Amino acid sequence: MQPPPEWFIGKSTRDCGTGKHSRLRVSILTGCAAPSTGGALVESSCMKNLWAPWRMSYLRGESEAKDGCLFCRALEEAQSDESNLVLHRGARVLAMLNKYPYTNGHMMLVPAEHVPSLEDLPAEVMRELAALSQVALRALRSAYAPQGFNVGVNIGAAGGAGVPEHVHMHVLPRWAGDTNFMTTVTETRIVPEELAVTYRRLRDLMAELLMGGD
Repeated sequence: MQPPPEWFIGKSTRDCGTGKHSRLRVSILTGCAAPSTGGALVESSCMKNLWAPWRMSYLRGESEAKDGCLFCRALEEAQSDESNLVLHRGARVLAMLNKYPYTNGHMMLVPAEHVPSLEDLPAEVMRELAALSQVALRALRSAYAPQGFNVGVNIGAAGGAGVPEHVHMHVLPRWAGDTNFMTTVTETRIVPEELAVTYRRLRDLMAELLMGGD
């Protein structure tokens, strides 16, 4: 069995409550759960944070190291839209999935211009960006019926931008309590959808919406 994470050291199983769901929480938190169990989003009374294990390779810096801007590369590699998770190519803006999402359906809207901030974008790009954000919201609402959204732009490294040299917009569906996806009180468990499934679902929905003129 792997040793427990540092934040768990000094805690006992009593700190996670009692019952079968508490035992499941402890097994996941101490690393002795089955691999399939570890793929779920889990809430525990020991840690009230969003547990997104598919982001760990990103946080450890283990993502594929490729030269240049990842957005410019996606813009240039039209033949690799599926592997680059590109959902839609507009005249000036593309929509793509975040490979390391915070929630299911975490989209990014990327202008073709390699500039660091919104004020550097021409007016026509801003118009297309705004219009595509509406399509993204409609597609996500149709696909997942979220209770809310985060839509925003992180500008500069200090502002939280992961790629500060190429401005982009995030569109994230949100649900009440989505920082504790396994709610043991109601015995509800949500397992994140595979990226490939999310990609196909949202790609097709966005194509339908855009073809319909919405």
